[in-house]
Amino acid sequence: MKKFSFLLGSILLSFTAIFFLAAQGAKPTNSPTTSSSVVYASDDIVFDQIDFSMKPAWYRFFNPKPFSEASPETSSSRFAFVFEDIENTQDPIIRINLVNISNISQALTTQNGSLIMIQEALNPQGDWKPIEYWNYSWGFGEVFDEIAVQPTQSLFITAPRYKGEFNTQLRFKLKINPRGDADQIVYSQPFEGSIDLSQFHSDPNLESSQVSFLEEK
Repeated sequence: MKKFSFLLGSILLSFTAIFFLAAQGAKPTNSPTTSSSVVYASDDIVFDQIDFSMKPAWYRFFNPKPFSEASPETSSSRFAFVFEDIENTQDPIIRINLVNISNISQALTTQNGSLIMIQEALNPQGDWKPIEYWNYSWGFGEVFDEIAVQPTQSLFITAPRYKGEFNTQLRFKLKINPRGDADQIVYSQPFEGSIDLSQFHSDPNLESSQVSFLEEK
């Protein structure tokens, strides 16, 4: 009887230890995995406590078509392209028209079937910062091409609409001629939206050649 009681006690002790370890494992760790757990230390970021949510950009576009609301300017300029007003809706897809408002044909450089473009947002300090990055080296052979857009024609573009706990303003940043001697950067008008704060931070493990914020030359 004593032997049976000792055996039963040992079994109960083992189960108690197992449940204790399981409970310990279920406790939250000091390294949050959700993007809402961004930790700020003054102006610095504790990188091991961030879910790096900044994503590479890729923007599908459709062949140029006439845009009836556009009228060509009297001369071409640095601002040959403009983004039409972006609707503030809850649709997960943003629909954009990029219009050539000059009086001559304009060329847009594309890479691997995408316009070279990212989104930016106002950070908590009120500064415009990228929330996407562009990758000039995808690793499987880059295909650069040019698409001609005639006066008053537009490109229809689709883009993701982000959602998060931080309400802010966003805009698109388009690079016209990244391989030429003179860059052209075109910004859209700001529009209302929301993001996660972690989208302001790219993974520091990415190589510098993989990350571009479309800086001007």
